[in-house]
Amino acid sequence: MMTRCAALFLTVLLVTTRAEAQFQVAEKGAGEEYRVEFSLRFWSPTPELSLSTGRLAGLGIGPVDFVQTFGIEKDRFTEYSVTSKAGKHKFRYGSIPISYTKEAVITRTIQFGGITVPVSTTASTEVDWRLRRYGYEWDFVAADRGYLGLIADVKDNKFSANISAGPYGSEDADVRVWVPTVGLGARGYVHRLVSFTGEFNLEVTRFKGFDRLKTDWDGHLVDFDVYSTVNLGRNVAIQGGYRSLRVDYTSDSDTANIRLQGLYWGGNLRF
Repeated sequence: MMTRCAALFLTVLLVTTRAEAQFQVAEKGAGEEYRVEFSLRFWSPTPELSLSTGRLAGLGIGPVDFVQTFGIEKDRFTEYSVTSKAGKHKFRYGSIPISYTKEAVITRTIQFGGITVPVSTTASTEVDWRLRRYGYEWDFVAADRGYLGLIADVKDNKFSANISAGPYGSEDADVRVWVPTVGLGARGYVHRLVSFTGEFNLEVTRFKGFDRLKTDWDGHLVDFDVYSTVNLGRNVAIQGGYRSLRVDYTSDSDTANIRLQGLYWGGNLRF
């Protein structure tokens, strides 16, 4: 369903841009004339997080649902990004640190790695996910009021999770996975100061990640982002949008299912 929505959105943007270029001479969009663009976003996603590690993952024993077990709630995170533009070519970097810390009384017995935490035990968790992207975009269709481009990214996922339960001990999971992705990006202007943009990315091959044991991983990543930008001139803009990020991976020692989706707002500074 998400793939169909992304394809439909990108098609609408492209048709809108081409129609405008065909039937009128449009003034160039205010957000397209820059060399370097800095972006700051504040994202408040709804989390879904299930993880299994150690021998249990290898045996296929069900993962721990961190959201239900510890009552992890929606939080706000800050994303930083920079884009360098030269004609139809863009070079992009972005980073978003995601962190949850929670303590709760366990309402059912859980197993995580080498520990078993019985019901009614007070336990705590720390989850950290640092996601960085290194990307290139080629806008093979570039008009005064929008573009359609191909995106190639490498996403650096550094993930760690800990469960600590007093006398029952503690267990850590520590993973770093590099994921190559490809996708499409499109932008169209409804006014020279107002644009709508959509991006859709997914992995191009199975994951190859490395932990302390140099383990190979199989996984799946989908990143969907749609937003509107209001330009306050050529150099400053504000924006709001919706992002959905999904990462699933499995190996002999770990399995994880991660979903983050929700609204964000932020701004751009261009030179």
